[in-house]
Amino acid sequence: KMISAAPTPATLPAVANSSGAMPSGPTGDWKLVFNENFEGSFNSSVWSTGLWFNATINNELQAYRPENVIYSGGNLQLKAENRSTVTTWGDAMNYASAAIHTRNKFTFTYGAIEARLRAPKGRGLMPLFQLLPHLKRSPPEITIFQLLG
Repeated sequence: KMISAAPTPATLPAVANSSGAMPSGPTGDWKLVFNENFEGSFNSSVWSTGLWFNATINNELQAYRPENVIYSGGNLQLKAENRSTVTTWGDAMNYASAAIHTRNKFTFTYGAIEARLRAPKGRGLMPLFQLLPHLKRSPPEITIFQLLG
């Protein structure tokens, strides 16, 4: 489950978090501009599956597949598995995984990010949660969480 808050004008309707309270920042109250509890079906008006660019980077051995993005019981699961598959640009891979992003659907400048997540254990796994620039270039990127298994 993830909640994002920012003191900038909302681009999505403001919604209180699950306790009904609005987040409070270091300079006073902030306006919540995005709230995602991963309930129901995939919200394609906010999220896209896969990467926001068509390239294999960091010598990855996985293809990011939309069928590996699973919603269940108010949780989002990005499933990794050992199976042959193909990237969206045609490269054959031995592993399937998942990624989601909000590119061209939601952005904000300044604010706070809050997330609750559980990371898997295992050799070769590298779960991460990043803020990426609105423009199609990286770096800069801000890594909130990254774990090398």
